[in-house]
Amino acid sequence: MFDSREYPKALDETLFEQWLQAGRESKMSYEYMLVVWDDLDSDYHPEYVVGRKDFESFPQWGSSSTQSTMIAVYHLYSESRVL
Repeated sequence: MFDSREYPKALDETLFEQWLQAGRESKMSYEYMLVVWDDLDSDYHPEYVVGRKDFESFPQWGSSSTQSTMIAVYHLYSESRVL
């Protein structure tokens, strides 16, 4: 995933699937998973949120110079890309 010049590096599909599963199995009522790029670690990590309002103000990749930027948002249950 994210294997193009638009993104900082590719993301392993198996790891991505593990992240989705972890979000679904969480005791919290998460609805969305954010794929976040961390400049200091030079790696991706997931962040889980309950609703759209929780990620609407998150800095997006390519439009922010902060340490952590959102690459994409996925709905945990339909697995569709939201943003």
